[in-house]
Amino acid sequence: MVRLSKSFRNKACLFLRAPNTVAGFSSLSGTPYLWGRNRSDNLGTESSTRAKAGLKNEPPARIKFFEENSVRDIACGYYHTAFLTNDDKLYTLGYNKYGQLGNGTVNNQKEPQLVTFFEEQGLKVNQVACGEHHTIALTDDGSVWTWGYGGKEVGWVRSLFTQTCGALGHGNSNHQLLPKRVEPLGDVPGIKQIAGGSYHSVALDEEGDVHIWGRGEYGTLGSGENKQATVPQIME
Repeated sequence: MVRLSKSFRNKACLFLRAPNTVAGFSSLSGTPYLWGRNRSDNLGTESSTRAKAGLKNEPPARIKFFEENSVRDIACGYYHTAFLTNDDKLYTLGYNKYGQLGNGTVNNQKEPQLVTFFEEQGLKVNQVACGEHHTIALTDDGSVWTWGYGGKEVGWVRSLFTQTCGALGHGNSNHQLLPKRVEPLGDVPGIKQIAGGSYHSVALDEEGDVHIWGRGEYGTLGSGENKQATVPQIME
């Protein structure tokens, strides 16, 4: 039986979207366990061809990489996973077509890899969240950073019906291979929490205002309209 530490009870990470189920949590030792479909090595474990195809279920597997470095939070995207350790360092693994691992490349990663950008900037990561193909981080200086998928790659015909905006908040639909500060949030006092949807992102400030941006199909952004937002806007 795997027991959850107090910091993870009632907070098990779940990301559900057919045909994937990826879930992670930390045991009492702070070691993460992941399970689900391991199509792009997003679970950090070896899986059979049948398991990667979703034809076989596998039990939770321990990520041995973190046996000497306890994990305090996990975020799961469609095919990538992010880990935040007790020393405020961020590691990522899995699918990386859009740069969602934040290492400056588009190469997939089978084992957790340190996102060195924040150490190089002298920053510590307080929170991490994931969308389908993008990643969001909140650092100790109150800044929000995003990277990965910037906008949908569609043909001319589909572009007439599909919003092309991603969820990075930089005013465009460009993919981002390294963490980039969401500048429009720079003057917002006290960002307290972040979250990621499939193609949108959310930040909550200390005054209770919700800042949201990304693809707005089906009213996702809460504006009462079916419009996208390339930069953060306050939900009224």
